[in-house]
This record gives sequence, C-alpha cells and structure tokens, in this order.
Amino acid sequence: MLKRVNDVALLESYKGLENPDILEEKPANKEDLKALSLLLFKFNAPGVAALFIGFMCALFLKERFWVELGFKFPHLVILGMSGSGKTETMNSIGIPIINMSIDQQLAAKQATAFTTLKLVSSSNLTPLIITEWKEETLSMHIRQDGKNLVNNGYDRNRGVRGQINQTVKSYQYTAPIIIIGESFEADRSAIERIIRIYLNKEDSIEQSESFLKLKSMNKTLKKLGKSILLEALSIEKETLKKWHDKNISLVEKTSIQTSRGKENICKVLCGLDILQLVYNNAGLTFKDDKLTAIKHYAIERYQDDTLEGNSNSKSAVVEVLEEIDQLAYRQSIVEERHYKILERSNELALDVKSIYEILEKEVAMRRNKLPLSQAEFTRLLKRESFFGSYKTVSLIPPGVIDGTKKPRRTYVLNMCDIEERGIILNCLTKT
Repeated sequence: MLKRVNDVALLESYKGLENPDILEEKPANKEDLKALSLLLFKFNAPGVAALFIGFMCALFLKERFWVELGFKFPHLVILGMSGSGKTETMNSIGIPIINMSIDQQLAAKQATAFTTLKLVSSSNLTPLIITEWKEETLSMHIRQDGKNLVNNGYDRNRGVRGQINQTVKSYQYTAPIIIIGESFEADRSAIERIIRIYLNKEDSIEQSESFLKLKSMNKTLKKLGKSILLEALSIEKETLKKWHDKNISLVEKTSIQTSRGKENICKVLCGLDILQLVYNNAGLTFKDDKLTAIKHYAIERYQDDTLEGNSNSKSAVVEVLEEIDQLAYRQSIVEERHYKILERSNELALDVKSIYEILEKEVAMRRNKLPLSQAEFTRLLKRESFFGSYKTVSLIPPGVIDGTKKPRRTYVLNMCDIEERGIILNCLTKT
C-alpha cells in the first residue's frame, strides 16, 4: 500500500564515503601498540606488509601533502588470484585502520563514471574501494572509466554533470582510490599513478598464523588509526616536508628514475614515518635501523610489482613492442616476412605497416585498444634510444606465396640498447 509522506530524508547509505567512528574512537595506548608491533609487518611477505601498512598510514597525510606541499598522492591496486588474501587483507587490516565499514566498498560492475565521481568527491581521506575488478568480466566502458578514474583522481581534476534544471554541477576528485581484483590492465599513464601489490597464496599461507592474530585485533587497529589521525593533524608542516625530502633522498639511491615513481613510493615511506612517530610518542622505541629495513622492503616490492623490475614505468612504445613480441610468439607474424634479425649488426628490422595490420585486428578481437596508432608508434619509436635507422631490408611481401624476397622499408632497432633498457622481447630477438 502506498502512503503519502510530507518530507524526505537522505538515507545513510547514500551519504557517500565517510568514517565518523574514527571521531569517537579512542587512540591506541602503549599496550595496544606493543601487541600490534609483533604482527604489523608479519601478516604477509615483508615487502607486501611494508607497502600495505605504509600506504594505509599515509592516507592520513594525503590532504596535507596536497594542500600544504602541493604533492599528489598515488592510488593502490591489490591484485591476486582467488584465495590469495587480497580482500581479507583489506577488510581485516586496512578498513579497520581507517575506521570505515566494509559495506562502503563498491563492486566493479557498479563502478560507472557517475557513481564513482559522486563517491570520490565525498571524502578526502576515506578511500573509494572498488572490489572484484576482473578485466575479462567487465564491459569496455567500465574498464575505460576505471582508467580515467585513476588518472583524474591522481591529478585532482574536476568532473561536471548536467542537472535536470539545465545547470551544471561540479565534482572534485578528492578521495584516494583502492582497486582490488584479479587483473587490472593499467596503461602507461595509470602505472605512473598507482602503487601495485600482487598477492599470492604461498606468501599468505606461510604467514597465516600472524594474519589471523592481527585480524582478531580489529578494535586495536581502529585505535591505531585514531592515533595516526591525531598525529597527522598535529605535526608541523616543516616535519612533513623533512620526511618527504629525507625519503626522496633514500629513493634517489635506488634505480627508480621517473619523478612520479619516486614521489609515489615516497608517500608510502612517509606513512611509515608517521607510524614510527605514533610509537615514539607513546614511549615505545621504534628504532631507525628497523624502520630503514622496512622502507627498503617497501621500495623493492614497489619496483617488483609496480615497475615490474624496471627503473621506469613502460613507455607506450615499449608496450606496443611487447604486443608485437606476443604476435611472434603466437606465430601471427613470422621472421623474414614481417621482421628480420640482422645478425651481423645485432639489429632488429620491423616492417611496421604489415605488423600493425595484424596487430590491430588481434587487439580488436580482444575488445581492447592499442596505446598508440601506427603513425604515433613510428613517430615516437624514432625518439627512443634504441632506434637505429629507417632503411631497406629484403623481406617476403604480404600475400607472396613463393617466398621471393623484395626490398621493403623497415624500422631498425639496436638489440644491445633494447637489452640495456631492460626490455624483454623473447621472440623478436631470437633466431
């Protein structure tokens, strides 16, 4: 039966991202912190624990980094197969620290452009957590919206939406973003804006006892979050800048080369600094050498999981070369027809035109998109350090059956320079 009402109210579930419980929560005492110290960095592999805890602690500094120092903040992507512990890690450890509720998470299939825009503009601390991200089960629009969300959120852009009264409403991208799933095909621009952590069952099983103990300390983790919040609100701007500069100096000693890469991992290291401050101000000793070791674990894992062992995030040109290498692996392209290894000069000659015809078809079949068109690829390829020349090489033309070779213009790459860049082309560089 329908009943007329005289007023309307905004339901709690529509208020967006919030964590009011943290205002009422008590800070952690000395005994709480002692109990946590035995487990905080032992619930998973050292690098995983260091990256995850550092990121969750750094969330409390995010807005101060932006407002006071003008530094942007990375997002977090947690990936792993079913049973690897990614959702449990967030629900049992991450969410209690920031005092938000599990039901505030958003399923990936519901992550439309407007839904995420509305949520991401409702907080500057509480993260928008998107779960069950599986590329193969999501529509092309959702996948693209996810990449746009990562880019816009990092750059703190504004989104606009038209209203029924023909006005335009503006939304600011302010909330940090956490994506959890089995796969997330991040392009070059997205990679430069995220901290990526891969979880696996082996590491999870080995540390399961410590994980279960930490999971049972839900209330204590909430208190830790309150303590971090109080410290984040009270520390001087000069202290925050000192932490930042110190950690950038530490990262400068590694092989990480991109400025965004350095800044991203730096924020995680600052998160570990504020955790140390919480312990020290409680009268507990969090030794500098122990903190330094934890930071090195975090840096190494960042290089392995986000940069995939490279010093730089991959360029769009390298992404295309890796796609071409996969074509060679599947024998969709063949040597002497589409490419040729020039053994005397240790060079690789590519007939880009014939290769791209095949590449575009295969990518379209996967309902995906290449990062560069053929014209963009060749233009940028010429600027790469491993580009040698544009010269004529004898190849079998497309459509020719008898194997007769004819001169064709190719893009020639220096294989030694490719190897020095850490680019792995398993098929294109082997005879």
